[in-house]
Amino acid sequence: MLFIATTVNYLDRQVLSLTWKDFIAPEFHWTDSDYGSITAVFSIVYAVANLFAGKFMDWIGTRRGYTVAIGVWSVGACLHALCGWATEHSLGLQGCRQGLRRSHT
Repeated sequence: MLFIATTVNYLDRQVLSLTWKDFIAPEFHWTDSDYGSITAVFSIVYAVANLFAGKFMDWIGTRRGYTVAIGVWSVGACLHALCGWATEHSLGLQGCRQGLRRSHT
């Protein structure tokens, strides 16, 4: 289970770098600068969080600590759905998806 959870974690972190140019950037209208900012903020937060992760794991125990880590990572992954909503509202693209659906039917 530990191997599978760790593998899924690493794959999940690679999804953005592998799919952003062809799928994510056109959907959210990201530029190279936007991508750089997003990955920089993620890297900084990830590095700072790792400073405290060891102490936390020692305090709570490996089994419960890994469960909490998977839960936090899963909540973060679910919150990514808000990126589309926020982008649509910040760029004024609220009706674009409905217009695309109507044109394909």
